[in-house]
Formats: sequence, C-alpha cells, structure tokens
Amino acid sequence: MQDLHHEARALVDMALLALNHAFRDIADGSGPMMPFVMADSDSEGRAIYRFEANSLGHAFERAHLWLERVDREICRYAFAWDGYVTLDDVQVDALFVEAGDRTLPHGLILCQCYMPDDEAGTVHRRIGEPVIVERPESRLAVTHTRH
Repeated sequence: MQDLHHEARALVDMALLALNHAFRDIADGSGPMMPFVMADSDSEGRAIYRFEANSLGHAFERAHLWLERVDREICRYAFAWDGYVTLDDVQVDALFVEAGDRTLPHGLILCQCYMPDDEAGTVHRRIGEPVIVERPESRLAVTHTRH
C-alpha cells in the first residue's frame, strides 16, 4: 500500500511540474505553447519531448501518436497542451496536463485556466488553482497489458 501511495504522489508531483513548465512557456505571451510530454524512464531518468508542427492540432496529434507507441521503459508521463474550457458559457484559455504511471490503473487530467494580465495580452496570469477534470485510464497501464 505504501508503494502505491508513493507512486500516486510521484504522479501528482510530475503533473504539477509539467503544468508549471507549460505556464512558463505561455506566461510572457510569446506565442502558443507547443504540446510536450515529460517522461520518466528506468534507464534515462526524466526527459521532455516537444512536438512542433505546422499547426497546434497537428502537434497535438503527433504527441498522442508518440504516447500510443511509448517505450516500455517509460514509467510515468505528463502530456501538456494549451486549449480552452467553457466556464459559465464563456470560453477561457486553459492549460491541460494528462498524467499516467505504469503501476497505477488510472491517471489524471489537470486543468489550469489563465488570462491576459496586461492590455496588450502579452503577459498571462493564472485564474484560480489547477483542478482535476478527469481520471482516465493510464496509457502506460494499457501498454503493459498488451505486451
């Protein structure tokens, strides 16, 4: 039981780290954040994989494809992207992080809303705290049941 608690804590910590990394990417308003995956592996430690493409949608799809074919050495991941959420019928900018772990059957998806903090829209600030919006099946748990 202690091991599962440790793994769950490590997953939440990684998800929050990825969320903070994503926010730093958009905080200065220099452009849209390209999707990335932060991954821990048994042999390599932690790495960040960025997915650039002609459009954000295509970059998002490339990241999803990478996650579908993830190496067996990956033990934990956090997939971050920039998007929108609707609150009280208003579309709001939001960062999302999907995180999963090899030993846990379910991961989590965090959402952090943000908005421009200056008139030019070049600096952003967070709105509220991150919230868990979903607990999807971990992609790594699925990968290891297939092999």
